[in-house]
Amino acid sequence: MQRPPIPRPTARVILLDPDDRVLLFRMAVDDQDVKKFWLMPGGALDQGEAWEVAARRELWEETGLREHEYELGPWVWDRRHVWRWGADRYESIERYYLARGPAFTPQPGDLQPLESTTMHGHRWWTLAALQAEIAEVFVPRRLPTLLAPLLAGRLPPAPLTIGA
Repeated sequence: MQRPPIPRPTARVILLDPDDRVLLFRMAVDDQDVKKFWLMPGGALDQGEAWEVAARRELWEETGLREHEYELGPWVWDRRHVWRWGADRYESIERYYLARGPAFTPQPGDLQPLESTTMHGHRWWTLAALQAEIAEVFVPRRLPTLLAPLLAGRLPPAPLTIGA
C-alpha cells in the first residue's frame, strides 16, 4: 500500500519588473537533468512560519532581493500538486503572491544545498515570449493565460485555484 504524500505548504512569488517581465528559474527534477522546467521563486514554509513571511524569505534566499526593494502584493493563486523526489512523494500546497520590483540579476542570499544543485539559471520572461515558447515547460503549465489578466491590472477578487 502506498503511503499518502507528505504535505508541503509552499509560498511562491510572481515577481514582475517595471517592464512586466516575470522572473522564472530553470529547474531540474532528477539526477540526470532530463526533466527541466521553469518555476517562480519560492519554497516550503518553515515550521510555524506565516505564508507571507515565507514568500519574502524565499525570495531573498533565491534572488538576494531585500524587502525594501519590492512590494509584496496579494495572494492571487493557489495550487496543489503531487510530485516525487527520490523515494518520497510530496503534495505541494502552494500560494502565489504577486510582487513588483526592479529588474536585476539574481544573486541568491542563502540557497539550500538541494536548491543549488537543481537550479540551472534564471530568465526574465515577457508575456509574448511565454506565449511563443513551445519547447519549454512552465509551472503552472497555463502560465501565459494566468499571467495575462494580472499584467492588465485585473486581480481576482479571491485567490484562483489553478491546475498543474
